[in-house]
Amino acid sequence: MSETAEKFSVAARDPDPSFEHWSTYLTDESKKTVIEEWTYFITGKRSGEGTADLAAIMSNTDMAGFLCTLAPEKDLTILDKILGAGIPIDIRDKDEAYGLTALQMRASYIQPEGMAALLERGADPEIRDRDGRSALDHVVTAGVLSTRTHSDFLRSLMHKGSQESDRVREAIQILVQNGADLYAQDPDGHTAFAKAILAVKPTAVKAFLDMADAGEFDLLERKVSGDLTAKQFCHGYSEGIAKGEVSGTDELFGICYHTDVEINIRQYEADCEKLGQEIRAQMEAGTYVPPFPDNELL
Repeated sequence: MSETAEKFSVAARDPDPSFEHWSTYLTDESKKTVIEEWTYFITGKRSGEGTADLAAIMSNTDMAGFLCTLAPEKDLTILDKILGAGIPIDIRDKDEAYGLTALQMRASYIQPEGMAALLERGADPEIRDRDGRSALDHVVTAGVLSTRTHSDFLRSLMHKGSQESDRVREAIQILVQNGADLYAQDPDGHTAFAKAILAVKPTAVKAFLDMADAGEFDLLERKVSGDLTAKQFCHGYSEGIAKGEVSGTDELFGICYHTDVEINIRQYEADCEKLGQEIRAQMEAGTYVPPFPDNELL
């Protein structure tokens, strides 16, 4: 990465970035390379003509969108040429839209392969857009995710899962493997788990439950919203909505209630496992005392 690209990437981590148009970070030759690859991708022909004019009308958001489009391609040659020319992989706009990076755009499509391509090339998963959303937040609140919350669907989902929840989990895992913090809280104090609940995205919530079962996410101890654990967060919302103390929809109540039930199941299993370990340790040490003498069981 060039020195200017590195400075750009550092600036991109600021929620209100103060960097310039992408073309100001490149030499004339590099700009020509970028435009040639852009026109080749669109038309199938390479042309560096009108470089200055084309560069001027292509905003940072356009460039981020171009990188996002290139990422899922089987042949990543053009993506590598664009980045090799000096385009920062975390390029985004300071004045336009939400200031999304290519990774955040690709995350909103929950496309793990494209996300991996960007992350392998240095994309930063911890950058937040102007609304304080990271790539992880974009995955779990994606508009493409189901928002079905009727009881039959939720019960079936919580027990069996779905292809959609598996895809969300894969996308989350890729981000975590590349430095994303599962427990990072946004300016409002919400983690990605809390945002999945509040956005009423049951398949995203299921992905976290599956990760908890695999020891990849702590549902029971870590804070997911301010000082609240997942249990406290879900229970508080469902109870508050039921009593009319908290404003919320039937859909939000449904997802909070069912998630609370699932967390209780996992808490019970964890408690049983802990008790079993304690008893086994006492038995090995010869200090275990049965709660009932044998004759009291007859």
